[in-house]
Amino acid sequence: MREKAAGLPGPIRERAPFVLVMASLPSSLAITTQRHGSRSGFLSGDTSEIDEFRPIDGLDTPDGLYAAVDVRRGEEHLGRTPDKSAPKLGFCWAGNRHTWLGIASCAARVGA
Repeated sequence: MREKAAGLPGPIRERAPFVLVMASLPSSLAITTQRHGSRSGFLSGDTSEIDEFRPIDGLDTPDGLYAAVDVRRGEEHLGRTPDKSAPKLGFCWAGNRHTWLGIASCAARVGA
């Protein structure tokens, strides 16, 4: 992974060069074991079904560990629904119209 990420530009507020995705772990475990400084990931009480979510049919995602490359926050899409903007990246169920979540995207997914 290090070699594949070496040529990517550095992070800025609107974009991360890559985000590691641990597809082989249950989402609840992957989220709660992450750290940002002294803060850890957490789940709210109404997310009990998160481990049942799967990628959209037809979406080709690598198995195991992979990197989502050139991840953009999608701030330009705030207030718009996914069907009027771009693919959604993150935890939300199909058909959910929460425009306040923003619509993030990535340029590619690269396997380990």
